[in-house]
Amino acid sequence: MGLVTLSVVLSSGAGESGISVPSAVRPMAMVPKALPSLPHSFAAGQWECEPQIVLEALDLQTLAAEDAEAVAAGEKALRIGVVRQLPNRITARGSAAPASLGGWSVLADGSRVWCTTLRADGAHGIRVHFEDVELPEGCEIRVFDTEDPTVVRGPYNSVSMRNREAFWSGALFAQTVTVECWVPRGSDPTRAAFSIGKVVHLYRTPGTIRLKEGNCHNDVSCYPGWDAASRGVAGIGVFYEANYLYCTGCLLNDLDDSTWVDFFLTGTHCVANQSQASDTEFYWFFQTATCNGAPPSLAAVTVTEGGADYLAGQTYETGNDFALLRLRSPSPDGATYVGWSTSRPSYTETLTCIHHPDGAYKRISFSKLDAIDPDFWFVNFTDGVTEPGSSGAPLFDATGKLIGQLVGGSSSCETGGGIDAFGRFDVTYKAIKGWLTGNGTPQQPELIGPFGTYPGVVFRDKRFGGGEPLPDVCGTFSMNITKRGRITAKVVLQGRSLSFRATGWQGVTEDNDYYVRMQRSSGETLELWVNWIMAYGRLSGGSLGNEEVLIEAAYHVFADREDNYAQADLARLRGYYTVSLYPYDVLSYGAAQEEPQGSGYLTMTVGLRGSVRIAGVLADGTRVSQASTLLLFGDYGSMASVPFFQPLYRRAGGIGAMLWIAPNTGVVDTDWSEDWFVRWDKPSSGPDGFEALLMPCGGYFGKGAVLPATEYWLCAQTNDVAYYVSGSAVLPQYEALPYAVSVMSTGTRLVIEKGIKPVKDGDAYVYIGANSALATLSYSPMTGIYKGRFNQYYDYDNGRRLVHRSMRASFAGVVTQVRHPDFAKFPEGMGHYLLSENNPEFRLLRIKRSFWIDLIAAP
Repeated sequence: MGLVTLSVVLSSGAGESGISVPSAVRPMAMVPKALPSLPHSFAAGQWECEPQIVLEALDLQTLAAEDAEAVAAGEKALRIGVVRQLPNRITARGSAAPASLGGWSVLADGSRVWCTTLRADGAHGIRVHFEDVELPEGCEIRVFDTEDPTVVRGPYNSVSMRNREAFWSGALFAQTVTVECWVPRGSDPTRAAFSIGKVVHLYRTPGTIRLKEGNCHNDVSCYPGWDAASRGVAGIGVFYEANYLYCTGCLLNDLDDSTWVDFFLTGTHCVANQSQASDTEFYWFFQTATCNGAPPSLAAVTVTEGGADYLAGQTYETGNDFALLRLRSPSPDGATYVGWSTSRPSYTETLTCIHHPDGAYKRISFSKLDAIDPDFWFVNFTDGVTEPGSSGAPLFDATGKLIGQLVGGSSSCETGGGIDAFGRFDVTYKAIKGWLTGNGTPQQPELIGPFGTYPGVVFRDKRFGGGEPLPDVCGTFSMNITKRGRITAKVVLQGRSLSFRATGWQGVTEDNDYYVRMQRSSGETLELWVNWIMAYGRLSGGSLGNEEVLIEAAYHVFADREDNYAQADLARLRGYYTVSLYPYDVLSYGAAQEEPQGSGYLTMTVGLRGSVRIAGVLADGTRVSQASTLLLFGDYGSMASVPFFQPLYRRAGGIGAMLWIAPNTGVVDTDWSEDWFVRWDKPSSGPDGFEALLMPCGGYFGKGAVLPATEYWLCAQTNDVAYYVSGSAVLPQYEALPYAVSVMSTGTRLVIEKGIKPVKDGDAYVYIGANSALATLSYSPMTGIYKGRFNQYYDYDNGRRLVHRSMRASFAGVVTQVRHPDFAKFPEGMGHYLLSENNPEFRLLRIKRSFWIDLIAAP
């Protein structure tokens, strides 16, 4: 629902032209009026005015600041409310309903009624969300204004709800409402059940919002020639994520004079899918009775509840931003079914828009055609403008026929005019003409879904040792979708790579996710649900046997150089990162007890278009490298992620993780608090092998940065790697291991103190000086990587003389400049050193024992 960026291209377009339909008004006798349905608890005096649940007032200052940002961005959909969670969920299940949140009462006619009251302090209105709904035949739910019980929404029953298990009640413009459930005599109340966990809190009421300029807008009632058309235009209340929006739309006439189908046209950025359409409500005749007269209260206008069927739609990215709905409850008497035309307007004629600016009563604005592109008319307003709340409003040509619906633009009262974009109806008609022909078999619109590149990860739950299953990144995923719907996907797993192809989507869910199912001849089946932000799915069958793995991917937004928000995020994320891989837990597979205890490391370079180069060395000396892609699963400004998986050990093992980068701090993490680690598996070829959970510690690294003028200590972990002589194990000289060896920083260099060789003193060798292991050290200020070697000594008597033997240990690690606060006390540099195992029992396995060796700032 962001700003629509207008790119004006002079073009003739490719719509369908030459068809028009006049406006029409349905005869009043065709829809009988129902008598008002008052709450049973009110009639029996059983309702409770004191609320059982109270929500505190909202922070209106913060909401106003957010709304101002949306207006500045050109948003034409108006936010009027937010979804709020109740502090205590209300659950009603027959006679078991808790008395503290409402209770059942038996009425004089033998029926039963349950009611509870809730209040949202400062609210201009409330909508209540019902979940887990089970209603026996005849059972009804109502929601009414506690202070005026004659104002009711409902009744809702199994027929009107179409057996939906969740729905939103209609809006009541009050801050205190009562929920009632009524079960008729003879019905079992224990079968009636529902719960309430959230409400919409309307923090402003459309129609009471102060317009920016009092004389900017034109009252539609001052233009009698537009009276009929105006009565087909309605305001709509619709959900978008955790927000409640106000838009405009209109009834649409069809080509069948014998029917009165309530087709309704608006923008898909207002109503994007069936889930939103199901809970949309429509506000009719919100306009003055006389020119510049007093407008009615929105609470007093005719409302159509029950939602709508989402028949067709195209987004701004894939088309002209339209949504065609079909009301599930009849439109009111007197509403006009607006006529339309697929003809192209001229540059000289006056074009007219009827709309609800800022959610206020109906206004009319006049404009001229400014430019054309294949999907949009661009108009320049000459008298009046549009505002947030006008989104989806109809654009009429000089003959009074609809030719488009409002998408967005720059017009406002503050600017005194501006250019807006309207989706071309001649383009819309090509997608919806099957619904308007009235032939009983409407043509289904072509599924024009998302397109672009979607990189991601493959993961599963896998037990670590004999414990609970933990998340395990076990592969990478990539998908490319063309504008024509050609889909190619590739999954890289530990032991194999799988490719899939398909042409066209196979369906669309209520949440507007496009579905495709692809199967290889070898039996592997890939199912995907894709939208413009992300893709998710599952892979099973074939070579996977009984295993099923999951897939999550994100649209590669950083590759879009026209997306200024994404490029701003990328600018903060680009650069070089160093990450130590600290061993959180390591389990060996066999008697060799191969458990790396040192820290490996990764370096990451985030470049143009979100490309990522990963390289590093694991704690057993295994080198890793991978080309990856920076992903954004959330909103702009949120943490970005880097998929990482590489098969190792001849594709029998591997390492994988989803690495996250915080754009504001540069910290790299894996969400390990939720059990997401870097998982590292080396298979067993006998008594060896291990599995490990690693925690990343590091972040952004400034290449060539001058080191603090301080002293570091090189400290190595004590080890028990023995040297075997004639079947006997000789333990190392522990006192000779590097510990607190001085390393001085000078500018960008690290200089280790000079070593002193051990000397023989009588029948023993003496190790004097901190660096008797003769450790060497090299450091690169451009990579943060340090490397070196040292000696590990073994002294033993072979029966003739004292033998002084040394084994060379190599080490490597990385310096981190930025770390997560939980790692603030960790060493500045973390690494590992390796010693070859020469135990005859395991010698053929060529195991290299791994231990930590760190650079620590001297106290």
